[in-house]
Amino acid sequence: MSTPLPGALRLAFSTAAHQPAIERLFDPAIKNSIDPDGQVAGRAGEMFAHHVAQGHATVLEDDQGNVHALTMAWHLSAPGDKHPRPRHIEIGTALTRMPGFHSASVVTSAMALAEWWRPTLARGLMAGEVGNDNIASTKLFRDTLGWRPLQNKQAVTDLNKLSYADIIDYNHINDSKTWYVCNHQALSKAAAILLAVMDSAKLTNKKTGQSISVDISAITEIGLTKPRLEVLAERFRSKKALRAVAPD
Repeated sequence: MSTPLPGALRLAFSTAAHQPAIERLFDPAIKNSIDPDGQVAGRAGEMFAHHVAQGHATVLEDDQGNVHALTMAWHLSAPGDKHPRPRHIEIGTALTRMPGFHSASVVTSAMALAEWWRPTLARGLMAGEVGNDNIASTKLFRDTLGWRPLQNKQAVTDLNKLSYADIIDYNHINDSKTWYVCNHQALSKAAAILLAVMDSAKLTNKKTGQSISVDISAITEIGLTKPRLEVLAERFRSKKALRAVAPD
């Protein structure tokens, strides 16, 4: 299902009010057109609603509240684990209705930085799983975002066990996949990606020349202001060091 390009977009971290608009992306009439191979799994309803309400989804939305790009951060822990921080965070559920505008790199960069900046950072890894035949997502995570393939077999087993516990509507469990890890260098690259968008205030499709204005001030509202992102983009700094940077 094609959709007219929005006149303007804004970045937002989800609240419970976003759930209907995010759920619309999973309407078969929409999802089958933007994810024809079914690479993006659904999640059980209660878990989905909780993560959206807690701000673990990042969207690009228009003035009417329609979501045009989505990435989510799934907090993974074993049943009965009462630790306030998750064991791992899985960045995924990436969907976009704007191919060619590099919207996935924007929402994924913002989601990763927000999850790192918050006090609920994972005790283990922040990672995303990509099917090896999913060329577009492989290029996104490996090349554009600079995430590194996870080589530790035990960590892969642990992530698979936790990740697959609540997925629904997914036929690719046994496919060949790679987990990509967001390390310190990738966080610096995410900062650089967002700074470039801040400076241009638009997303551009290089093939068609079309542009869409975009406001990503939501990232500054959580404390990752432009001066702090500039410091982080230069090289990785700890959160404590960034908080010492004047926000304005």
